[in-house]
Amino acid sequence: MLSEILEVKPETPSVTSFKYTKPANFSYSPGQFTNIELDIADCDERCNKRNFSLVSSPTDDYLMFATRVGASRFKQTTETLTNGNQFHLTGPFGRFILNEDERVGAVMLSGGIGITPLHSMIKYATYKQLPKPITLIYSNSTADDIPFKKDLDEYATQNKHFQAHYTVTKIDETMIQELIPNWQICEFYVCGPAQMVIEIKKLLVNMGLDVEKLKSELFTGY
Repeated sequence: MLSEILEVKPETPSVTSFKYTKPANFSYSPGQFTNIELDIADCDERCNKRNFSLVSSPTDDYLMFATRVGASRFKQTTETLTNGNQFHLTGPFGRFILNEDERVGAVMLSGGIGITPLHSMIKYATYKQLPKPITLIYSNSTADDIPFKKDLDEYATQNKHFQAHYTVTKIDETMIQELIPNWQICEFYVCGPAQMVIEIKKLLVNMGLDVEKLKSELFTGY
């Protein structure tokens, strides 16, 4: 499928979002990703294709992905994209999707750019007015580099079932227990850098969380 860039926007000093056209009859679930293929000269398949979680909600009439500034040829090429540029995309893919059952609370633990699929879920739940309890704990290195914080704060004011908590420290057991007293009966969605996801999954299992209530997706640098 062919898509076209509509808007390139710096979200933070280190993260840029790309809004692009939604192909006809394209549908997806919040949390899924697409494969983006850019035209990069003298570049093999690994070099010119990457998977990106959709930041947008299925209720939007456009698609959006976001990425951190990086040194790879792919990321350097994304930094040159402007309105009107075209690229190929395939998908959607992935099973890291929102369970819409309102009887089951969702706890979302994220780090850095790992917020992208969770943003899609939260925006979707807010737009659809789902009476589903959602609590986000979002960890970043610094308080001035929190991607999509403005959007998340806006959803929190629009959606009485959603709460957002920010930290510049590691997410730990005490934090989870204090912010989500009923965590044992919730589903957990964990997304972020590989090491963070591995550590948090281990933490949750050690806390006694049923592994069937744990969904995760890890991001690797490229």
